[in-house]
Amino acid sequence: MSRGDLIVHSNSPGIDARTGRRTATSDGIQTILSVKHPGAVAVSDTIYLPGGHVQVAGTVRYGQRTSALAVIGGTGKYSNARGQVTITEDTKHKRNLGTLTILP
Repeated sequence: MSRGDLIVHSNSPGIDARTGRRTATSDGIQTILSVKHPGAVAVSDTIYLPGGHVQVAGTVRYGQRTSALAVIGGTGKYSNARGQVTITEDTKHKRNLGTLTILP
């Protein structure tokens, strides 16, 4: 990977940690900003939920156990949404877990 490379995902499942049920999907793009330790990635993501969607954006650094992205808005039920997505690295299963928090 090198600066400017893109990682694109589509129709990624959002699973409720309490129930194990799929409650959302997301589409997004990550742009590699730096590959030097600790590499940085710009993230733009749309999370589709019942009743609307939220838009998430920010920059994260690889190697951080926890990162946060800003909720920058939404549609429908989530119009003018604010909050964050907290990303936690699950090294045991080699995946990242995201938790969406929308403020009242």
